[in-house]
Amino acid sequence: MQTLNLFYEIWGVGPKGARDFYYRKGWRDLDDVVEFGWNNLTRVQQIGVKYYEEFQQKIARDEVERIGAIILEAANHIAPGCQMTIVGGYRRGKPESGDVDVVVSHPDETVTLYLVQRIVEEIERRDWITHTLLLSTANSERNQTPVSWKGDLGHAGGFGAGFDTLDKALVVWQDPMWPSREEDLAADPRAKNPNVHRRVDIIVSPWRTVGCAVAGWTSGTTFQRDLRRYAKNVLGLKFDSSGVRRRDDGAWVDLEGVGGKAEDMLTAEKRVFEGLGLEWREPSERCTR
Repeated sequence: MQTLNLFYEIWGVGPKGARDFYYRKGWRDLDDVVEFGWNNLTRVQQIGVKYYEEFQQKIARDEVERIGAIILEAANHIAPGCQMTIVGGYRRGKPESGDVDVVVSHPDETVTLYLVQRIVEEIERRDWITHTLLLSTANSERNQTPVSWKGDLGHAGGFGAGFDTLDKALVVWQDPMWPSREEDLAADPRAKNPNVHRRVDIIVSPWRTVGCAVAGWTSGTTFQRDLRRYAKNVLGLKFDSSGVRRRDDGAWVDLEGVGGKAEDMLTAEKRVFEGLGLEWREPSERCTR
């Protein structure tokens, strides 16, 4: 079980891949993966193996905040007026995080069109991103129109259950500065950066559904599951981070524009709870697994 969990935690492998590594291929540790399967791994899996130990190191809250601030500054360099919320375990109050998740948006929805790509390019230019594991612009490609739900026919856009269709970038992050950087590079232009590599997810949502994005990416697994079940069984709706749709005809339901455009992400998120007939719960109350 311990070995299966090790394989599962390799970025890009997942539960099916972990079982394949263990049962079909008979591998028992990372050395087996490298020795017997390296050339058959995807690029993302190779990166996951290469930085496995570093990705396991927890990230303190102050470092999470520094990373979030850099992303927001880059977004506002591109388009002033962007807003950002650090979500995930950090927002639920955890003292340490396994990765960093941020939701970025802008009240002007023309700005968020392909914004994720421009943010990644800007941060790469500043040498903070070492690898891009995934860059999805599915939402921009459909002009940010809220996707309808197809019921038993599956999700529009071809995504699996539970995976929203928001634009997102999953990247490997490394602080490019260290105390002896100038001296090290002067002695050896290929000197190794000693800073730990981190996993960072940058999610971009159009403003009309940003409350759903923040709620979905903040809440713990069980809270999210119960929220989806409540929306389905009580309200006849489908909820995920990219919006709310009616189950009978798949039409998008606007919970966040009631009373005019929300002025900030927190207001939009609170409107989602209100629109679903739920009492507001602070992020710290959504710490479930």
